[in-house]
Amino acid sequence: MRVPADVRLEGEGDGVVGPPRHDSDGAAVWINATQRFTGIPSEAWAWGGAFRPLEHFLTDRRGRRLDAEQIAMFQSAIWAVREAIRIAPQLDGALTEVITATITLDREATAFESRSEDP
Repeated sequence: MRVPADVRLEGEGDGVVGPPRHDSDGAAVWINATQRFTGIPSEAWAWGGAFRPLEHFLTDRRGRRLDAEQIAMFQSAIWAVREAIRIAPQLDGALTEVITATITLDREATAFESRSEDP
């Protein structure tokens, strides 16, 4: 998976995660006083309702140093959330089509069954 160029860890520091703080103006999340992940718009940070996977990922690692694998994993998670937001309208449209088709088929089947039961 190729992560967009705007999704990166910036700043000098030890990589230890503190309380994550989202900066909506900079579309970034600060993991400590000197380091931040970029490419995280407010919509992505808040995505997931009560679970909020991006926040959850960092909160689970609070007080620990992120290694290269964890940094790459978080960057991939940012990309995945952004992609989910991007394709959501298409998925919603497809779901609506499937539901409509199912309801139509169900109505047709019910009408057919009613005709079959008539003497």
